[in-house]
Amino acid sequence: MLAFTHGVQTSARLMLVTTVNTSEDQGVFTTTLAGTMYVLVRPEAPASAADDTASDSDAPAEG
Repeated sequence: MLAFTHGVQTSARLMLVTTVNTSEDQGVFTTTLAGTMYVLVRPEAPASAADDTASDSDAPAEG
């Protein structure tokens, strides 16, 4: 369970675990995690931006 929890908290999605409950019934253990999952969606760059290595805003200002 600890390996799973570590994987959840360090994967590409961020999960904030706020509660961990563990119970035992006749030698069978159950663990429940509660929390919030954050997923950030990164839009793809426009085709023109992917082809450029530098843009006009990257150039030093004159003057």
